[in-house]
Amino acid sequence: MLADARQTAAKVGVNIHHKNRQFDGGDHNGIAGFDTLARTMSERYPHLLGAHGYSGATGYDENADEASERLFDYLAAGNPEPMAEDDAYEQALDQLHAMNGERGAAR
Repeated sequence: MLADARQTAAKVGVNIHHKNRQFDGGDHNGIAGFDTLARTMSERYPHLLGAHGYSGATGYDENADEASERLFDYLAAGNPEPMAEDDAYEQALDQLHAMNGERGAAR
């Protein structure tokens, strides 16, 4: 999502580089076009930013500020560190056990 946001921002001329002083101040309101970028990205990634895209989109919500705040936070934090392979397997196994427990309880 972050790479897509950066590419989309570059295409439409929105400056989301960390050299932008707005990132230092923690305020996305001073970045021209950021709200439009956030709506576009929330339409693509509602599971990360919420369904705050454009009207007519599935699950549309008019509160675009939430999408802008979430996108800004993700961009300010930068790319997450990759998960270690052992941790990934452990997390997957835990999820399988949890799913199996839920299915067992439903029977």
